[in-house]
Amino acid sequence: MKKLYTLITVFALVSQIGNAQNFSFTEGNLIEKDIVLEEFETAESKILNESDESVTFEWEMITFDNPFGWEFSLCDYASCYTSGETSGTMTAVEGGSESAFFKVNVYASNAGVGTYSIVCWDQALP
Repeated sequence: MKKLYTLITVFALVSQIGNAQNFSFTEGNLIEKDIVLEEFETAESKILNESDESVTFEWEMITFDNPFGWEFSLCDYASCYTSGETSGTMTAVEGGSESAFFKVNVYASNAGVGTYSIVCWDQALP
């Protein structure tokens, strides 16, 4: 039996007009994935650093909704969070690199839909 799993990754816009984030999600801002029950599944969003300089990305989970009994953890470049953390700071990413990512790992023991919303931004442009 397959169930729908949705990861929404949203990037924050800066409050100052004229400044803009210097990255993009290579798969877009929405990842939708069918998963198999009782199997470890992942959904990953790669981040392209569009600047010529090194960038450190920060993130925060702003919403998560999953059925009772589902287990999930989060990973970024280059850490995994398994103790319920809902925010983090990635390792600096070189200019023009696609090495940054955000990943949600899910183990679904019963049918349902999970939605995870994450805000991501350049640490230099909070």
